[in-house]
Amino acid sequence: MIKFFRKIRYDLMEKNKTGKYLKYAIGEIVLVVLGILIALQINNWNERQKQLRLEKEILKEVRIGLEADNNSIQVSINDHEKFINSQNIIVNWMYKKLAYHDSLMPHFKHTHWTTLFVPKDAQFESLKQFGLRNISNKKLSDQISNLYDNLYEDVLLWQDEYKNTSYGLREHMTNGGIEFVQDSSDILLDQRPLNPTDIQNNSAFLFQLIGTSSTLKLFNEYKLKATQEEIEKTIIMIDEELAKH
Repeated sequence: MIKFFRKIRYDLMEKNKTGKYLKYAIGEIVLVVLGILIALQINNWNERQKQLRLEKEILKEVRIGLEADNNSIQVSINDHEKFINSQNIIVNWMYKKLAYHDSLMPHFKHTHWTTLFVPKDAQFESLKQFGLRNISNKKLSDQISNLYDNLYEDVLLWQDEYKNTSYGLREHMTNGGIEFVQDSSDILLDQRPLNPTDIQNNSAFLFQLIGTSSTLKLFNEYKLKATQEEIEKTIIMIDEELAKH
């Protein structure tokens, strides 16, 4: 093609058609520039498609991580509701001075238990390496960032707070004049008070148990469930974004 254009220019020069030569030369330059621009546009398009494919794969991985987190939070919520029920049963037993029965053993055990939520953050780290600003949908990018950087962090702070509270309750039960024996019939070991009457008359333990239960209820309702809703919202947003590509 270049040889063809060059031959035309030489023919015009030999025929002393300078005006036509200049016009043709300018036209040739314009064509070359257009060719370069088109090539650049194609290259940019290819790079953009490559980036979109990478973005899509990363969003898929983030979605997998969020599904795992959602399931993990649901396990925590279910366990905590069981623990709260046990705490209520022990509080009722203490408050009403009911007769002791060994059926209370698993409930004593659950008064100071917690199920820890451990986020799957490897996918978010991959997303940060890719660059949150490179996500096509800024609203989605902001949603993911807020979920991991703010909501998850808040959940972990509350979780640590409750863990410390429950550990304090456990120490009160074992070191504060309230003794327990372990029953090996359960692999997780139930607990039984050696002197039930002493426990029923221990108002400090009762108040601490009520406080621990209240903290767990707040954690469950206002942190875990709220975060779960945001996870599900984020998954929907990711699905909508993936459907575009």
